[in-house]
Amino acid sequence: MRVRFSAVVMAINLILSAPADAQLLDAHTVARGSWPAIAAGGEGRLYATFEAYENDAKVPDIFFSISTNGGATWSPAKDISRTLTGVSRHPDIAVEKNGAVDVVWSDSSTDPTNPDIFFVRSADGGKSWTEPMDISNTPGVCAEPSLAIGPHDSIHVVWSDTSTGVRNRDIYYVCSKDGGRKWAKDQLLPAVDISSTPGSSSEPSIAVGAEGIVHVAWADTTAGATHPDIYYVWRENNAWTKPVNVSKSVRISSHPTLACDKGKVFLAWSDNSKKETAADIWLAVADRPGKFANTVNISETKGVSIEPSVAADDGLLTVVWSDTTASARSLSADAKTASIFARLSPDSASNFSKVISVSNPQQMAIHPHATFAGGKMIVIWEELDRAGEESTIKASSITIKGLATSTAAPVTPTVHRAVTGNQH
Repeated sequence: MRVRFSAVVMAINLILSAPADAQLLDAHTVARGSWPAIAAGGEGRLYATFEAYENDAKVPDIFFSISTNGGATWSPAKDISRTLTGVSRHPDIAVEKNGAVDVVWSDSSTDPTNPDIFFVRSADGGKSWTEPMDISNTPGVCAEPSLAIGPHDSIHVVWSDTSTGVRNRDIYYVCSKDGGRKWAKDQLLPAVDISSTPGSSSEPSIAVGAEGIVHVAWADTTAGATHPDIYYVWRENNAWTKPVNVSKSVRISSHPTLACDKGKVFLAWSDNSKKETAADIWLAVADRPGKFANTVNISETKGVSIEPSVAADDGLLTVVWSDTTASARSLSADAKTASIFARLSPDSASNFSKVISVSNPQQMAIHPHATFAGGKMIVIWEELDRAGEESTIKASSITIKGLATSTAAPVTPTVHRAVTGNQH
């Protein structure tokens, strides 16, 4: 199987000790594949999607699997993209309140050099799927889609797009209010450029609150080509706000991830401003759109912390990420390893558990994604073998009840405050 390494992860070669309070939990194999995403449905069902290769196929497709027992076992992987010649990448998944399952991804079927964003939907829990639909259809390269469900099962999708210029990517948005049959009935549609910044916009994340406000965050180079920040907009009453720089940090901010719950907006990202060679995971919480309080350091580890995923449900919050702190436990001094770490909050980010080690510290674990189901946190990730040639999707569940908690450390203002001019 062919896999892709993150350039950041491949550069990792730190020999550090694991945190004493970390706990290694049981992990279960989902399937062979990469870039997983997970969502929870009714009756305790878990739905996973990921990239994989069908038999001897030369290009990847998007696959789907179901668990009915909290992630302990999974159904055989099913190809749901079925775009035989196109390269299918970077899927995301969400479940509507009515139980329908939605999946989006980037696909080059319509144009090998300019992929679009494709969408499929299952109204029967994954037994059957609609034909893949091109929902972006722009002249640029469409990549990195992110998916969220809003009130009345409206479907909201964002992605990065080069239609305005290869070196000036923007973030585009579409939504559907009829189960994905039509994507052009909203007065803001077809696809709308919601970033429109001077810099290059990438890595978008979307979340929709119960009241219907749409929140989008992304990494943006407007403040400096080598020092991206995390930008954020929201949509209310059919109008988008101007982009707001939320991170304003002195070095590199990347990998933003959003969640909404109980009127709050949770925005996490990876930032190396405190430790230039070892990024941390930072979290900002807003009680109302755009009003983010002081940022806190969620990871607080000695290793490189990247690729966070945030999930929130009924007061529960988790942040998971890929972290090199446990590299000292690897088999050799030059081994490149990373674990999936997590911190849980039972009270909407007022307090957090200690760091929990979710994956095997002797493997390279990357691309984590999280959800909640049945009072447990479910984490899915990609795990590479020691040769770096095969990747497997793993999943683990963590019981929330009884975890000791404490407050997270605030980020020092000197590394979280915008500096003058372009000296970002």
